[in-house]
Formats: sequence, C-alpha cells, structure tokens
Amino acid sequence: GSVKSHWRITTNESGFTFPLSVDGRFGSSVSALPDLDGDGNIELVVGQYLADDARGAIWVLKLDDRGQVQSALRTGSGTIGFDVLLDSGDRFGVSTAPLGDLDGDGTFEVAVGAHGDDDDGEPGTIGALVSDRGAVYIVSLDRNGAAVRTRKLVPGEGAIAGGGADFDSFGIQVATLGDLDADAVE
Repeated sequence: GSVKSHWRITTNESGFTFPLSVDGRFGSSVSALPDLDGDGNIELVVGQYLADDARGAIWVLKLDDRGQVQSALRTGSGTIGFDVLLDSGDRFGVSTAPLGDLDGDGTFEVAVGAHGDDDDGEPGTIGALVSDRGAVYIVSLDRNGAAVRTRKLVPGEGAIAGGGADFDSFGIQVATLGDLDADAVE
C-alpha cells in the first residue's frame, strides 16, 4: 500500500515541454483514458480550467511505459477540431470523465465540465446571457487524442430535465456511472 514511485508532469518535467500559464490550474482534473492509439500505454485527459482568461482547456497526454509524456494535444477555444467558442469565465476543464465510444463510431467520448458557462444552447448559437448556469461538453477524441466533434449539454435541453438557474454551476463535477441498464452503452 505504499508509494513505489511518483513524478510530476509540468513544463519541462516528465517529458512535458509545453509552456503553462502560472495561474491556469493545469491538473485541476485528471482522468485516465484507455489506450486510444493501441500502443499498450494509457492516455490522460488533464483539465486546465483557468487557462486563457478562465475560458479553460483540456490536454490529452500520451504516456510511455514509464509514465513519461510522449506527446500532448491541447483542446480549447480556437483549437482545430473544437467547434466551440468559449467565453471568458466558462472554466472548461474543471472536471473530466471518460465515457467510452458512446456511438460506436471509433472515437472516444469524454465529458468535460464548464461550470462557469453562461450561454444556453448548442455550440454556435446565441442565447440569452445568464450567469454561471454551467454546461457539460461531450468531446469526441480520435486515436491521436484530437477533438473531432463537440456537443454541449445544458439543463432544460434534450434529456436533461428542468431549466437551469443562475449560479447552478452545472458541470462542476462529472463522473462515469457505467452501463446502468445493461444495453452495452455507458
């Protein structure tokens, strides 16, 4: 039950060579992904919810068999494959949870919380501004960990009953529940 080894992943440590903002909160959430690329090693999705004026971001880190970072891909507002414009204060990446391949298309979905999100509706729509109602984004990742599709979930839309209220902070935590109804979909 004791720790055999440990290491820190940050700028210029453990193979991570990317600059990080001092106040971005890299590591605010961490989830293990399955082996996306089939190399025998796991990947991690790491939240950085205060990056970019608190718009937030996530990183997908590919690890080697020693736990060192082989490569890293950042996803957030303005990155290729991420079709969402995050606003200042959205706090995308405050929480993360792996979901599996929900639709059987070969991509891997990750739930990402953004508890400071103020907009109602799907990505690209302009709704009435509200305060910190929050959102959960379902981000589809390809074998390399790059975002290929994003869906925004907010209270009161789709299967999420009820309307959100200001300061609800929906998405401050997300979790994987497993296959509750035994239909082979988590």
